[in-house]
Amino acid sequence: MRIEFRRVQWGGGLFLALWLTVWTVGCVVLALAVITQRQIGMLLFALPFWASWVFVAVILIWMLFGRETLEVDSRTVKIWRQAWIKYGKREIPLDEITGFVAGERVTSSEDGRTEPCLTIQSIGKPVDLLAGLPETELLWLVAQLQQLLPEPTAQQPDSIGPAAGANEDGPTEDTLIYEKAAFPTRQSAGPPSDTRWRLSEEFDFLSFLQRGSWSWSGVFGLLFINCFWNGIVGVFVLVLFGIMPGQAPQGWERVGLAVFLIPFEVNGLFMFAGLVLALLEPFRQLAWRFESHEIICRLTWFGIGKTWRYPVERVDRLEIQPHVKPSKLKFARTKNNISENGDGAAWQHAMRIIDSDNRVICQVDELTQGEARWIAEQVKRTFATKWFR
Repeated sequence: MRIEFRRVQWGGGLFLALWLTVWTVGCVVLALAVITQRQIGMLLFALPFWASWVFVAVILIWMLFGRETLEVDSRTVKIWRQAWIKYGKREIPLDEITGFVAGERVTSSEDGRTEPCLTIQSIGKPVDLLAGLPETELLWLVAQLQQLLPEPTAQQPDSIGPAAGANEDGPTEDTLIYEKAAFPTRQSAGPPSDTRWRLSEEFDFLSFLQRGSWSWSGVFGLLFINCFWNGIVGVFVLVLFGIMPGQAPQGWERVGLAVFLIPFEVNGLFMFAGLVLALLEPFRQLAWRFESHEIICRLTWFGIGKTWRYPVERVDRLEIQPHVKPSKLKFARTKNNISENGDGAAWQHAMRIIDSDNRVICQVDELTQGEARWIAEQVKRTFATKWFR
């Protein structure tokens, strides 16, 4: 089955095309001024206009030429988007799909407006597409796609459900619990196809390694925000120091302008720091090392970073929970948490290791369901006789 969906928005597209035509004239004039005057102030003044032109041009191209394609065969589901060039391509094995549902995508965070879309649920990250398809057609399509899924096979987890004496963010009805008894003897399931975790298995320890990767949408989004915000703030800073043409402020007027700019400069520095971290994301490395008597977590950039150590004496169970409160390690991470469906938390699971006193020894955050189950099965199988005594 192959579905191509194109939603041309002529009204908004024609308006943006007219706006972009007028804006282009202004951007060209600014470019000529920058070339002839060769002043840093003029360059900073032009940056917000150029950034806005690029931003609107990308939106316009998608509104007029954007297309989404869904292709399902006997083995895989393929999704990609196209606006002159293909991008955002993803392939999901059919046996990783848990369902096709009629979902909703938020179009306005201010008033909570949504529009119907097709949501592909899997053991990895979910995907939203075909937004704006009429609801009757969407329901019909969901029914057709559901028929293409293979028959579900019996799962073999230890148990599902809350355990006695649950802690603060303890097991819920959706919690998967791996205990000592009844651990499956079959071969552990492999990792989901979209995982970036890599397993290194030695005689007496397991090591899971994840390297960062660029999010092009995140990088270009932060680049646009920096050009727009810091370009405007930069012009005012140059005015404050008398570098821009005209009379520089003096006395209390200068002091007032300096104080007024402080919150804008602080926000600009945070935006710039976010851009730098996004650019350095491929050099981030997160490693979880599971040993007989200790669990080690290490977060580094260029080999420099911080290490957390968690002593292990006796483990009662492993828990896989959706949507849990992140651990303190979360605040040291720069991983982009926005999934394809625009919801940064809907797919997230955590694997927790609980001791015999019902306390959390540690938890691994920001996992998909498939990643959490794969890591838990590997850890449980390796340390079943050492931890669960």
